[in-house]
Amino acid sequence: MMIRVAGLLSAVLLTASAMAEPELPQGWMVWHHYSEYSALDSRLYLRQPDGEIKEITGDFIHPMNGSFGVTPDSLVFMAIDRAADEWDIYRYSSDSGMCVNLTERSGFRNEDPKFSPDGKTIVFKRGFWNPAADDFQYDLALMDVETREVRMLTDDMTEEAMPCFSADGETAVPLDLLNTERNELGADFYSAAEYEAYRKKQSLGDVNGDTVRSMADVVLLVKWLVQMPDAAIPNASAADLNADGILNVLDLTALKRLIFAADSN
Repeated sequence: MMIRVAGLLSAVLLTASAMAEPELPQGWMVWHHYSEYSALDSRLYLRQPDGEIKEITGDFIHPMNGSFGVTPDSLVFMAIDRAADEWDIYRYSSDSGMCVNLTERSGFRNEDPKFSPDGKTIVFKRGFWNPAADDFQYDLALMDVETREVRMLTDDMTEEAMPCFSADGETAVPLDLLNTERNELGADFYSAAEYEAYRKKQSLGDVNGDTVRSMADVVLLVKWLVQMPDAAIPNASAADLNADGILNVLDLTALKRLIFAADSN
């Protein structure tokens, strides 16, 4: 029996050693870790696609619940402001490496932030002491990223925990009312494939490659279609708006519509 067990164990070890190390998915990941919530010792980490891990720090303690925006270059999280000793919403930019307090000295508990799909607003949980109820009241709040104006979405004693947006970005609801796989555990992942798709979408229509969609792109595409000698398109895929692999008048029409729609908005 001992020989059989030893043989089986050897086989298991050989099989395990022959197995390849599992590959982590390519992308960005933000997460936090603490010994226990009451210890106020949470630390927030950002992992880059190349495996580099950076701790996000600043004039705050106990950072957690990070969530990416439209791109992995920007994320929001909650932390306790050292000076004001209150929960606030922070925005981190990987380009500058800086953290900005978006709800500084608001007098409220600001927690659990999530970007909207278009990155223009942030939904979060805002709490305050309600003397009539002799308890904290937590409601849903919506912040305009550009102006930082906050609009309350609810006003009741039901705690609105871990709010997030629906896939279409039309509604912001508590997580327990919305079936989502994103950020349920206070961590978030932004895949490299997702980022590449975003970049491709953003570059669509940028025929001349100046990072701006404008009438200049229309002019260049017209020149290319009539075969003017000075017409060169840096990125043909950006001009192929209907993705049929052919550049023609259909792409020109689609480009005009895209630019006019953006101007009207």
